[in-house]
Amino acid sequence: MTARDGLTIQDSKEQVRKTIHHFASLDPETARIAYQLGKDARDWKVDFAQKDLKDSSLSDAKIVPILYRPFDARFTYYTGKSRGFHCMPRNEVMRHMLEENVALVSVRQVAEEKFNHVLIADAIVESRITLSNKGIGYLFPLYLYPDDHKEDIFSSSEREYNIAPELISRFNSLWPQFQPKQLFYYVYAILYSNIYRERYAQYLRMDFPRIPFTQDFELFGRLAGLGKDLADLHLLKSPLLDPPLARYQGSGSNDRIEQIKHDPEAGIVHINADKHFEGVTPELWDYHIGGYQVLHKYLKDRKGKSLSDPIHYCRMVTALAQTIRIQNEIDGVFEDIESRLVNMESQ
Repeated sequence: MTARDGLTIQDSKEQVRKTIHHFASLDPETARIAYQLGKDARDWKVDFAQKDLKDSSLSDAKIVPILYRPFDARFTYYTGKSRGFHCMPRNEVMRHMLEENVALVSVRQVAEEKFNHVLIADAIVESRITLSNKGIGYLFPLYLYPDDHKEDIFSSSEREYNIAPELISRFNSLWPQFQPKQLFYYVYAILYSNIYRERYAQYLRMDFPRIPFTQDFELFGRLAGLGKDLADLHLLKSPLLDPPLARYQGSGSNDRIEQIKHDPEAGIVHINADKHFEGVTPELWDYHIGGYQVLHKYLKDRKGKSLSDPIHYCRMVTALAQTIRIQNEIDGVFEDIESRLVNMESQ
């Protein structure tokens, strides 16, 4: 939780670099006015933030990616210190995302009608990465890295799976060929099943998702593979994204997002009088991840700015189209999963 997104989160590393050096150089009241920071809060104060920056030597190494919203990666300056530049950086969890990692993101409760509050991250995330009136997002890293201050727990070079050891042992006893990371992608696939979301809608509104586990390794492996395909799509690292299904069209040099208008019949999203995206069907335009209508949200958050990377948006459209296709494949397997359950109620 940053407490001041406008200051702490920027679109590029260079913007972060300029911001932190300028902000740290000002006296507190001038900084407050210059960055429109308003009154101090209990856990975020201008002088605390400036001191944190100065204590960290304003190192470029601390400029890191942050997944701000679904498909919307930006940059921030991360010291990991609470009540500093960030209000609550949650370093005990987020530090594991400063290394090579992936994490499941979900919520404990949703107030909205439908549960779609699941995504994947390979960087630290902002607290409103998901949208729910019942609370902020939770991040579950696949790997845990050693803590330099607790070398008696971890060696200096190894990482561990963030999965209960007894659960890993249980699956190893069932299937000798089992790999723990398959469990991560299996869970991701289950949470994208439309049948699962509809069948357990009442329970998904009340608490963390509960996962049915199959006894059949072939079914498990198929779902893990589909979950990996989904994850690669949502990280925009899948070969299925090339070439993109959507196209950026129009004349002139104006890429400024001045209006956002979807024409459902033509499958077009206008961003100004001259430029638009083609290939955006109503199903894609209305698709939600993490509680957000992602194609609209991405443009809305940039209204008044020039669209710096139209290809990124085209790839987002493609990722959603492929997601819908894979969800249908997952649903084709899900009924077989529930007919061959293994009892994991204690996990």
